[in-house]
Amino acid sequence: MCPAPAQELSVTEKRVLIALKKLKGFGTPEQLQEAMLPEEIASLSSGLINCLDNAFSDAGISISDNQRARLIEAFLRDCMIADEKLMKGAIMSTLITQLSNPILGQDVPGQRNIIGKLLGDCIPSIVGSLRRIMDSGDSIFVSQVEVMNACSWLRSKGLAEMSEKLEKYYSLVSKRTGQMDLPERRALKAMKKAHGTMTVDELRKDKNLKSEEVPIAMGWLKRKGWITIDKKGGETVLELTQTGKDMLSKKGLDEELIETLAQGQKHESEIEEDIIDKLIKRQDIVKIKEQVVRTIMITQEGIDLVDAGLEIFEEISNLTPELIQTGQWRDKSIRRYDIGTFAPDINSGKMHPLQQYIEKVRRVFLSMGFLEIDYGYVQSAFWNMDALFTAQDHPARELHDTLYLSQPGDMELPDSNIVDKVKKMHETGDENSDGWQYDWQRDIARKSLLRTHTTVNTIRYLAQNPEPPLKVFSVGPVFRKEAVDSTHLPEFIQVEGIVMEEGANLAMLVGLLKEFYSRMGIDNLRIRPGYFPYTEPSLEPEIFYNGSWMELGGAGIFRPEVTKPLGVEHPVLAWGLGLERLVMTLLEMKDIRKLYVSDIDWLRDSPSIG
Repeated sequence: MCPAPAQELSVTEKRVLIALKKLKGFGTPEQLQEAMLPEEIASLSSGLINCLDNAFSDAGISISDNQRARLIEAFLRDCMIADEKLMKGAIMSTLITQLSNPILGQDVPGQRNIIGKLLGDCIPSIVGSLRRIMDSGDSIFVSQVEVMNACSWLRSKGLAEMSEKLEKYYSLVSKRTGQMDLPERRALKAMKKAHGTMTVDELRKDKNLKSEEVPIAMGWLKRKGWITIDKKGGETVLELTQTGKDMLSKKGLDEELIETLAQGQKHESEIEEDIIDKLIKRQDIVKIKEQVVRTIMITQEGIDLVDAGLEIFEEISNLTPELIQTGQWRDKSIRRYDIGTFAPDINSGKMHPLQQYIEKVRRVFLSMGFLEIDYGYVQSAFWNMDALFTAQDHPARELHDTLYLSQPGDMELPDSNIVDKVKKMHETGDENSDGWQYDWQRDIARKSLLRTHTTVNTIRYLAQNPEPPLKVFSVGPVFRKEAVDSTHLPEFIQVEGIVMEEGANLAMLVGLLKEFYSRMGIDNLRIRPGYFPYTEPSLEPEIFYNGSWMELGGAGIFRPEVTKPLGVEHPVLAWGLGLERLVMTLLEMKDIRKLYVSDIDWLRDSPSIG
């Protein structure tokens, strides 16, 4: 690529090159924007750093260079008003609008503290700076968009290079998270009071632990080696280990990290990766903010051009009727039009890659003779859990796994004939099953929730159509209270289906799964035995990816305890498969979250699915 001569550069491109040379060859768009500011606007920028740092210091929040640049742009656009009272009002409105997220993220006393400091320190300083800018008459400000456009053109002309890096910042979900002990720490304190030994029932009675926190606390106590768990006299007994006793007087690494994050947001370079990963897998503790950091570097050709001297003067890039009619164009420099100049690619609109694969799943199943069904996102616990022979005290029903709704809080149950049969199967079973042996509660079955699997679709359809043959599928979102990581999401697309016919068997299910994945483009599939509460036998399809086998979903034959109450007398082959993991492997992605990040370059470059 041949570098462009100086006359082919716009005024902003020349300013960016000069700023890059001034910054010793490289800088972020924010740093370039700062280096291009006139003296009085640069003074406003440095003053903003001090007053905003002071206003948000107690909250542990740092205002980014990008946010500050947007503030300056808004001040110059909206607040250059002669009347001082109106100017102050416009400045306050701009501050509150631009900084609403960090302000509203605080409790009420915190919000008052920040707004008080903005009123007392920031506004007088900004008013003084804007007055000086108005007096100087030099209010030229190059926006972030203009800087990035110029950088893109300089890259295309061989005068600059650009790199991008995704950086992560970690903070606590809420201030309260940093003020409360972890469940296992509270359980540890309870065990100390009990002299190191207590039963699970005694732990449940501790006033510092909620009922849903007890299994969480026990799991982490065991995982960290702080307790042993044994059965004694028909009771589950917890006993402190020596490690647990040692930890009574000191904090764990994860607890120390929580204390650090309570002081404010931290960059990934300031945190040990393995410790933050463990906290991320726990729910409602840490939140992640991802930020793309762009760095622009001047090339040798760019340096040579700056050293040769760049003359900056106003030029016209668009001839308007006014310029022509008044003759002003004669006294202006008109930018030369070059048909050989680089122009950006024109990208046509297309469907999101994930949606393309959803459509492909539909085509595959429809071509295999299946019928598509769906019953909506909001379901009762009866259809989501009870009809699938999931006991009402099963851990999957806990608040930390399932998203229950307050509006509506409950839903109507189906025909009493089905409900009574499901109730009986749970309580006493039948001639071939003992059931779960507990008192089944209608109130629990009525609870409304966001469906945790699309099996709720197939079981409802099966209840309405108990006679064979039957081949149906559904594809749609399901919701679980999952900690987000590279292979888990709280909302994901599930591919669900059933086949019911006389003589249906496990070999048919295995063949069907292999055929589906083969048509989706997967050739390194393995199927191994698995366990699921409502199928027996059960299977798990897996794919070898990124050095290990990754589960793609679950499958099996519905247990008689599921089908008999619905009046179904023949075997039902069933499967529920996660689509995002499949797409991640087909697109050779290492992080499932990228499917939901608005990365325009990746979206444009992603292939169209046939």
